Amino acid sequence: MMRSPLTVIAVCSVALFQIGCDRNHDAPDSTPLEQDAIVEVTDSQLQSVLVNDYEINYLDIGDGEAVVFVHGGLGDYRTWKAQIDAFSRDYRIIAISRRYAYPNKQEENDSNDYSVTPHAEDLAQLLKTLDLGPVHLVGHSYGAFTSLLTALEHPELIRSLTLGEPPVMSLLANIPDGGVAGSEFAQNVLAPTAQAFLSGNDEKAVQLFISGVLGDSDYFSNAPEEQKELMMSNAFGLRGVILTENPFPPLNCE
Repeated sequence: MMRSPLTVIAVCSVALFQIGCDRNHDAPDSTPLEQDAIVEVTDSQLQSVLVNDYEINYLDIGDGEAVVFVHGGLGDYRTWKAQIDAFSRDYRIIAISRRYAYPNKQEENDSNDYSVTPHAEDLAQLLKTLDLGPVHLVGHSYGAFTSLLTALEHPELIRSLTLGEPPVMSLLANIPDGGVAGSEFAQNVLAPTAQAFLSGNDEKAVQLFISGVLGDSDYFSNAPEEQKELMMSNAFGLRGVILTENPFPPLNCE
C-alpha cells in the first residue's frame, strides 16, 4: 500500500488502449497560432536509457517539474504529441516508449514477459536512473495500470498520479454483472483477436481489437494513415499481451 498520499485523478475517455490522444484524428483544424506552437516530435529527438537490461527510448523536453507520460498498448511516445506541445511550455516532459513499443527492440524471446509487472519495474528504474525526483505521472490504459502499480510499489517517486482507463480487471468482481461483462469481452473481442494473431494476420488482429474496444467497426479503416502506422508499429506488444494468460496482476480497493 502507499506510504504517502498521492493526488489521484481518474480520467475517463473513449478508448481502452492509447489511440485517442493524437490531435490529428477527428480534431478541429488548428488556428495559425496553434500550428506555430506545435512542438515537432521526431525520433531524432529521442534519448535512451538501459533499465533492467533493456534499452528504453524516451523524449525529454522542457523545463520545470517533471511530468512523465506512459502510453497504452497500441501507442508509443508519439501518442502524446499534443500533450507534449501543451505541457512542455511549463514542465519538463518525459514521454517514454514502454518495453516492446516502437522504436524499442521488438524481438521474440522465450524470456519476454508481457504482463504489467515488468513495465512497472522498468518505469520505476527509469525514474531512479534519470534522477527525476517525485514526478507527475500520467498513464493511459495499459500505461495507466503500469503507472498505478509503480505508484503502489514506489510512492516516494510520485508527486501526483493521473490515470485514464487503467484495465484493472480484478475490480470487475466488485461490480454487478462485472464477471459477465468480462467474460463477454474475452469471448467476443480477445478470443478473435488472439486467433488472428496466431494465424499471422496482425492487421486483422489490431482491427478486431480496436473494433471491439471502441464498438466501432469502421474506426481502423477510417483512421489516418499516420495513426494506422502508429498502431501497427506497436502490434508486437499487443500480440504479447493478448496471448499472455493473466497479464494484469490482481488489485483490490483495500
